[in-house]
Amino acid sequence: TGGMRDRVRPSGAARNGLLFEAGQHMPLLLSLREAAALHADADAYAALRAAAAASATDVSHTARSWHAELLRLRACLRVAGGGGG
Repeated sequence: TGGMRDRVRPSGAARNGLLFEAGQHMPLLLSLREAAALHADADAYAALRAAAAASATDVSHTARSWHAELLRLRACLRVAGGGGG
């Protein structure tokens, strides 16, 4: 779907970030503790930053695709509704 879960790899050789469950404080606290430990280890922190930079993607294509789809849907609504907007 292109969301965070699709892009962030929190473990393994290709690790590029940290994840935690939204709305739950303990996973957030554990991720913050892990982030602090990573930051304290210069080699691990550099590896994580390099992996994150390497996995970054340009979202302009996705944005253009969604824009085109929204315009298509808007045109359908005009035809179905018989009027302006």
